[in-house]
Parts: sequence; C-alpha cells; structure tokens
Amino acid sequence: MPRLRDLSQDRVISILEKHGFQEVRHERSHIVMMKFEMGSDGPRIVGAVMVPNHDPILVRELQVIITSSKIPREEFE
Repeated sequence: MPRLRDLSQDRVISILEKHGFQEVRHERSHIVMMKFEMGSDGPRIVGAVMVPNHDPILVRELQVIITSSKIPREEFE
C-alpha cells in the first residue's frame, strides 16, 4: 500500500466533493464540509469534516480527515 503524502487543500476538497461533501462554513482556520442525505423528514447530516485552511494538508491531518469522512484511504494516495 502506498504511503500517504501531504496534499494540497484544493485536492483534499475535490476528493471530498467527489464523495458528496459540501462546504457549509468557511472559518479563518478551517473549512467545514458536510454530507447530507434526504430522509423522510428532510435532509440530515451523515458526515462532517473540518479541513484546515492552509497548504499543504499534512499527513497527520489527512489521517483525521480520512477517518472522519469514511472515504477509502486509497482515494488520498
């Protein structure tokens, strides 16, 4: 299995968007992204991720994003 490497913020956000995450809030230090699913009573949150607002996103930060988003690690390699 290839090792994870630092990725650009744009690359991380594009991977998350590809898997249905949307930017809901842009703070000074982080970008909050959520994934929604339509339920019988309207949309509900099924995932939330905070992306650091800097480049590059370090491997240790990337590992937290992978765990939080439940996206396969291979997508980030």
